[in-house]
Amino acid sequence: MSKNTIVYTGNFNQNSINKARTTESVLKEEIKNAKKEILILTYLISGGAKYILDLLEKKSGNVEINLIFSDKNDDLKLEMVNLMKDYASIKFKKIKNEDYENFHPKCIIFDQKKAYIGSANLTEPATKGKNIEIGVLIQEDKSSVNTLREMFQFLWKKAKDIS
Repeated sequence: MSKNTIVYTGNFNQNSINKARTTESVLKEEIKNAKKEILILTYLISGGAKYILDLLEKKSGNVEINLIFSDKNDDLKLEMVNLMKDYASIKFKKIKNEDYENFHPKCIIFDQKKAYIGSANLTEPATKGKNIEIGVLIQEDKSSVNTLREMFQFLWKKAKDIS
């Protein structure tokens, strides 16, 4: 039996999602439970999801936190720079979109044991219910989580350090 969990944001019929969990609750719980590292790939993160950055910042003394985002969205570049000033213990890097047609992943790896993959960017509408988003929390599938971690490490080497 699979230990993966379907994750969602938005208004769904309760009968269709009785074993699913909200994106917000999964991210809060997994960040809280992380012991060693949190690796984040996202197209964007905005100030509306400041609660996620606040949770990450609280973990940063004991947990290594690395985040890669896209530099494509010019409107959010300044907001990202301002957010990074407030969260100095999180290592931020950006992927230049000249290297790729579009950098658009949404993946968070927790302690080399679990990984969230879904459609949600790290924004308030995507994590707190204004958008419709669907994802999965991969649990007890070490091979898949290791592959995702290797992909993250490859991109981390290519990304530009801005922390």
